[in-house]
Amino acid sequence: MVHYSSRQQRRMKLGGMVGTACYEAPNSGGFAPFWPWLKVGELVHLGKNTAFGLGKTTIAGISKWYME
Repeated sequence: MVHYSSRQQRRMKLGGMVGTACYEAPNSGGFAPFWPWLKVGELVHLGKNTAFGLGKTTIAGISKWYME
């Protein structure tokens, strides 16, 4: 991703990584204790350059079984 900096009068290359992580619940408690933190991370984004759209996470594919 390339961003133009008005202050520095040049184009800035913004790098990062893209990927997928898959987690499995370690016990019968599932992810319920972590659910609020996962949702906060999804809303506020993580890391550097979040103002430019970087740091986005998406929680997907969580079945009801994990939340019990």
